[in-house]
Amino acid sequence: MWPTRQCDASQALSLFLRTGMAPDQSVNLVTWYADGGLGLKGPLPGRENDIASVGFGYAGVGQAARAADRDAKLPVRDYEAFIEVNYTVTMAPWWTLQPDLQYVIHPAFGAANPLPTAKANVTIPDATVFGLRTTLTF
Repeated sequence: MWPTRQCDASQALSLFLRTGMAPDQSVNLVTWYADGGLGLKGPLPGRENDIASVGFGYAGVGQAARAADRDAKLPVRDYEAFIEVNYTVTMAPWWTLQPDLQYVIHPAFGAANPLPTAKANVTIPDATVFGLRTTLTF
């Protein structure tokens, strides 16, 4: 049995989902994109204004860009995706801190690694990104 917890009026669950598309022409690298996520306000007792969130995103590269990569004999770019987790801490009514963790899958859509020490046609490796955002409201 899963443990249950009584929700109070200070808690809220939010969900978002969005998508976009662009014509597959030589000017559009990304021809479609989708992302989504969940946010929970008041996830911990006594922290009614904090927000815990998780999200994901995926961008697909169009056929025109893929064909250009094949013609140039480069690694063929195809997609980039990410998973993100963050927690917004309300330090004061006018100040928040938001630590953020992202895992980026196939950075730069699988493009060749530009570092001089990288082997030819080796792609950029997946990346873990840590961040911290602060907001001051006056």
